[in-house]
Amino acid sequence: MNSHYSNIYDSSFYSQHETSMARSARTVLDLLFQYYKPDSVIDIGCGRGAWLAAAESLGVQTLSGVDGDWISEDAILSKAIQYTSADLTAGLPDLDRTYDLCLCLEVLEHLPESKAAACIDLLCRASDVVLFSAAVRLQGGTHHLNEQWQGYWIEHFDDRGYECIDMIRPTVWNDESVEYYYRQNTFLFVKRGVSGIDTSAMKTLEKPIHNMAHPISYERKAAVYERACHPTLRYSLGCLVRWARNILKRSDRH
Repeated sequence: MNSHYSNIYDSSFYSQHETSMARSARTVLDLLFQYYKPDSVIDIGCGRGAWLAAAESLGVQTLSGVDGDWISEDAILSKAIQYTSADLTAGLPDLDRTYDLCLCLEVLEHLPESKAAACIDLLCRASDVVLFSAAVRLQGGTHHLNEQWQGYWIEHFDDRGYECIDMIRPTVWNDESVEYYYRQNTFLFVKRGVSGIDTSAMKTLEKPIHNMAHPISYERKAAVYERACHPTLRYSLGCLVRWARNILKRSDRH
């Protein structure tokens, strides 16, 4: 067992997220399954299987999950889930089949950027249809190593021949049953030319999302807060100098 990760992703880590994950999964998958109903689903980075359990509740019978050996099979939420242990930081699992749908939700930010391309390759080998989300820059979270803007992942999938369909985010953007990071980050990727999927119907759900901040503004503001919370010596001295100048200016007025 990887003791480093078992200390990070312990039972309390999953317990504090499971209820919201299950609620989010039910809403998002119920939406997706109205347009595309898979018979088999694999979840890469499944945790205890909250998303797979939601898929089972919606009628999917073939369920596979992949995550680290720090998760006990006894902790998996459904006996219908075939669980495979794999440390994605050390090596990727060999898949013996493909699936109708691959899930990978808020997972790849936990891995080094050096693993990103290989992990996307794994998702694309798993299925022609991938439901994907990953933390954006400065989102924050437990052991986040590779937070990227959405375009970074869209480009990775595009390079592998997958079209991005932004049907989930506009539909659930204001739905409080879904955690904000799923509302913000979840895209569907479909391999171009694949048959049996009505992507044109899915695209009718694509609508502009108006409440957005430009990444440059967002990152600048976040950097200010970051410096305030974890100030460098230079930043602290600058604040002290500005404070002293203001005090002197007030003294001169009196």
